Amino acid sequence: MSRHLRLADDAGIIEQADEFQLSPVTYLAKLPQGPILSLAGSAQVIWVEAVAGPLDDLAERVAARFGMPTAEIVADVQGFVAELVRAQVVTIIGDDGSAA
Repeated sequence: MSRHLRLADDAGIIEQADEFQLSPVTYLAKLPQGPILSLAGSAQVIWVEAVAGPLDDLAERVAARFGMPTAEIVADVQGFVAELVRAQVVTIIGDDGSAA
């Protein structure tokens, strides 16, 4: 069974890009108390890839975006996902939509 990220039921998201579409930023927060997480740069890339497909090959997809070996970034990618879970802004779910 594949695992996926889903925005938590009590979390909010705002996605914003500059006028040239060069520096997208995503803001995530557990509502109503926060804190607000600002995702830009590599964090933004990991976020985009994390919500676009299964977590099983997330590090490989992010590595491909940066032209890097997966082994060099896998710990950072996994740590970032764990941070989002700890902040309670996402939930990890299975293919059937149930908590994984």
